[in-house]
Amino acid sequence: MDHLPVHRTTGAHGREAIRPHRSQERAVQRIGPQLCAAGEMGFTSGPGRDVLWLRVPEAVRRRMREYAGSESLLWWASAADGRRPEAVLFGDRALCFADPRVDTRHKPVYAISAYHLDPVSLRRAEVVHRPGPQGRQRTSGPPRRASTPPPDARPGALAIRTGVQEVLGHLPPRAQELLQAPFLAGQEILRQDYHYYGEAGGDLSVFCMVFAGPQDVTAVEGSRTIPVGHTETDAHWDLRCYRGTVVKRRGR
Repeated sequence: MDHLPVHRTTGAHGREAIRPHRSQERAVQRIGPQLCAAGEMGFTSGPGRDVLWLRVPEAVRRRMREYAGSESLLWWASAADGRRPEAVLFGDRALCFADPRVDTRHKPVYAISAYHLDPVSLRRAEVVHRPGPQGRQRTSGPPRRASTPPPDARPGALAIRTGVQEVLGHLPPRAQELLQAPFLAGQEILRQDYHYYGEAGGDLSVFCMVFAGPQDVTAVEGSRTIPVGHTETDAHWDLRCYRGTVVKRRGR
């Protein structure tokens, strides 16, 4: 894990289907993903990610870019209650987290964690969700059936935090499935986080969520729109989903 001091300054992709590894296929069929129920999404006023990103020390941002690679797939910076911002950057070579800390000398630092990826393993898929009002789905193909665990499946097989579940539940079922797929065989989710920007009950111009484990990372990035006559339950989504294989991990 890298610890960088805080400097007091003023500061078009190819598309591939995402499929589970062969060793995980049986587990996916046996357990099935948790299709979460949507909960309340909290909103606060304050600077957006563009402003907060620049408040992260330049040395920290530079190190994250070095790890993440030349292609940025999603990113955000967020802060609560006047605290220093935390940041996430996902690229074609790593998923990176920058967490504000205080070192043993009580000086502010940032701890950078990185999940380094095999670039060849990176897979991408688009999820375009266009339900009609009251949930009538308009698709060009046959309707998808939600995966249902068998009666003897262990409930809560994935350790997804309650707050994350409530936000995850707003996503279309296919996006929920892709985020969870590599973890259904028992792989632990070590990091889980999300970020969104928009209006309560309205459009979200930015939506990001990431899951990271010892072997895989998954991520989703995109936007939500609520057309006239629709609500959050039948919102339209344009999402890009990613999955990559971890080859090395530093930090937590």
